[in-house]
Amino acid sequence: MQFILGFLCIRDLTTEGSNITLPTCHVTGYPAPVVTWRKLSGQLPQGRAQYNNTALQISNVRKVDSDLYFCSAVNLLGNVERKTLLVVVSLPVFTVKPPGKVFAAIGDTLTLNCSAIGDPRPVISWKRQGAALPVGRSHRTSNALVSERFARGRCWELHLCGYKCRSI
Repeated sequence: MQFILGFLCIRDLTTEGSNITLPTCHVTGYPAPVVTWRKLSGQLPQGRAQYNNTALQISNVRKVDSDLYFCSAVNLLGNVERKTLLVVVSLPVFTVKPPGKVFAAIGDTLTLNCSAIGDPRPVISWKRQGAALPVGRSHRTSNALVSERFARGRCWELHLCGYKCRSI
């Protein structure tokens, strides 16, 4: 009997809601082996998983689909198994964004809030007109940007200033 499997333990990364095909399980042998797929912590996703002997396809993947998946090949002379790790991530979604327009008077302190959810946890960054923030005039507190001491000649309307809250 001869088994040739086309993958070792790999890590497959995909986003929630997408469709994925796990690495193909290439198998040869005589008599022809029967190939099956299983998930380490339970059943394959009901109604969303299908395999055609060598490739496992999962549609509309969810966080709960993150797991080790095993491809098994069996015939009268023996069996062999290989695994792949599927990691499902959630893209960042803003839960709080700064308003489009904010007005500040000379000398005011302005606090702009921004937060996002996702997995892995998003990192919030701030830019002004596509560049780094001016040194000494603002600081971050958690996910908020605090801009201090507005002065004449500085942008007064946030949308004209080009402040951007980014989640990565």
